[in-house]
Amino acid sequence: MDNLINLDALSKPITALIDAVSRGIGTLYEPTRIQRNAKAKAEEIVIIAEAEKKKNDILKAAQSQLNNVSKDDLEAVVSRIVGKERKPPIQRKVG
Repeated sequence: MDNLINLDALSKPITALIDAVSRGIGTLYEPTRIQRNAKAKAEEIVIIAEAEKKKNDILKAAQSQLNNVSKDDLEAVVSRIVGKERKPPIQRKVG
């Protein structure tokens, strides 16, 4: 029974020591965490900027191609698209 009492008395200081060491390590690691988060944010900004540039390049290329299409060809394509959309749905017999 004396051994259990001694272990109980020692557990509180040991727990306090472990908590203090954990807080100290956390404090030492904080600058590293901040730097990693900042680098990740910077990489995110670069990735978004590259994606925006690609999108703008694609839009410019599409606009350029659209300028090369004659009005008659464009009207023919639009008419075919609109004509396909206006077709009635296929009716099926039930049963």
